[in-house]
Amino acid sequence: MTSIYLVSQNGQKIIGEFKNHVGATININDTNAYELSFEIEANDDTFVLEQQSRLLTQFNGEWYEFIVQEVEVFYGRYKYLSIKAYPTHDDLKVIHLLQPFSLPTGTIMSIVDYILYDSSWKRGNITYTANQRAFSTDHIKSAYDLLGEVANLIGHELRFRIDVDEEANFITRYVDFIIDDKELSGKELKFERDLVKLVKHINYSEVFTQLHVLGPEADNQPQRPTVTVEDKVAYDFFNRNGKHVSDVYEPQITANLTGYALTEKLKVLGTNELKKRNKEALEWQIEIARLDSQPGYEHESISMYQWVLIRNIYEGTLYKARISGLSGELDNPKMAVATFTRIEKVGDL
Repeated sequence: MTSIYLVSQNGQKIIGEFKNHVGATININDTNAYELSFEIEANDDTFVLEQQSRLLTQFNGEWYEFIVQEVEVFYGRYKYLSIKAYPTHDDLKVIHLLQPFSLPTGTIMSIVDYILYDSSWKRGNITYTANQRAFSTDHIKSAYDLLGEVANLIGHELRFRIDVDEEANFITRYVDFIIDDKELSGKELKFERDLVKLVKHINYSEVFTQLHVLGPEADNQPQRPTVTVEDKVAYDFFNRNGKHVSDVYEPQITANLTGYALTEKLKVLGTNELKKRNKEALEWQIEIARLDSQPGYEHESISMYQWVLIRNIYEGTLYKARISGLSGELDNPKMAVATFTRIEKVGDL
């Protein structure tokens, strides 16, 4: 049984362990909305779970940290607790808020350091090495929202990572900014081997292949600046008789931008909005028998953000897709459910 550990309130070390949990499930995804749920018999040691405890556990070889946010206490012949916990990086949404500020042109690293100052998180991996940037906000914002703005600014993904030094019993939290190079991992999922079941969820009413992004109105401009962005993968799946499925998007822009800076801002906002809309339009959920849980098959591991090949013999088609979500039972590491929301056809079988 995979243990769930109790973390000190200052978040620095492990101070306890819960082994007798029941039905523990974990869900992680690339929107950073994680969840841990389980039940446990109540005793003197579990009372702390009613007090927004910090919890730590391992899933798929990675550490994840949570804060208990929902508790149900069941009284009767046996007293037990039903727990739901959400990721500790949610604290950056509700605890760590920043007043309006304006930073002069500097590196992305210095901007991230400023946002994370006096939080329990550190700047981690940042693959961005291009030009320096200025950064500002004109009203109170959470550190989480600001980190998202930085990620959008440089076209990277925002990821959160927990590192545990088990020997020293010390926990470190990192914020990474990663660009996805779409490189295949070498992992291939096949029916009658590790692909147990594949379920497609398709919602054509929500998908768009193109957005016309409107800029702010200006007194001296007869027409509003407009940028058109397209999603090639969505077009391949969802075009209608060769025509784009389009919509108009009007983002809120507070900065006073003009010319090239405004055009680039509209492109970034439009592209992010298009990806967000299309993400929920096409989703595959695949039940996987994890071969890497067997000795000698460690190379068959699966992980978040991994690009894999999916061999669908029922369609006679080979797909390339990225794992955007993983869920499973802590007590059953041999099985997992993977969600894919970025799917590309690459050939026929």
